[in-house]
Amino acid sequence: MSHLGSYVPAKECTLHPIDHIFTSLFNRESVSMAQSGFCQSLQRIALFLDECTNKSIIFLDEFGKGTNIAGLFCGLIIYIFNMNREKQPKIVASTHFYEIFRNNLLGKYTNRVNWLNMQVKEKEKSSLDFTFKVQKGSAESSWGAHCALMAGLPEEIVERAKEITLDLTNFKVPKMTLPEKDLRRISIYNSVAKKLIETEITPESVGEFCLWVSSVTKNS
Repeated sequence: MSHLGSYVPAKECTLHPIDHIFTSLFNRESVSMAQSGFCQSLQRIALFLDECTNKSIIFLDEFGKGTNIAGLFCGLIIYIFNMNREKQPKIVASTHFYEIFRNNLLGKYTNRVNWLNMQVKEKEKSSLDFTFKVQKGSAESSWGAHCALMAGLPEEIVERAKEITLDLTNFKVPKMTLPEKDLRRISIYNSVAKKLIETEITPESVGEFCLWVSSVTKNS
């Protein structure tokens, strides 16, 4: 920011000369493009790693978002730590993958990262106080469940989401606790999907398929 002549919101800062500033902050999704946002992000990271030097800085926001795993993000960080010193850039990254800290996914590299988080105070079960202050250390949570409650989602949905998230974070298969009527619905949907895949599409078969679906759903 100082190199560009911008205001720097800090009392002091020591920074070596920067030859490249690489950013991956936003992906534009569009049906007109032959690539997903995630693919765009991967290509961008590949370019950064190819062009960077030890005087470059990379800014990443939520790299790996949408993959539901932290492994790719951790793999990138570990790769950068093992780069040749002439190529090794500085990197500033934000992520909601707090299981990185909980499960120590960076292993021996954990202590080489300067961890910072935005301070959040939990006032009540469904109330958070965002202080907008940066503090040292890793985050305790992504606070996704609290944000869902604040947005008005029913509490039973949020509680179930927390259970599933905890299982996935600990690499466990979530237990199915759906009501019987929902399990029957899923079974019907599977049957319909299987029938559709097996059906050879013709004007006659489409009508027969629709009648079959109507009978199946009516009897359920």
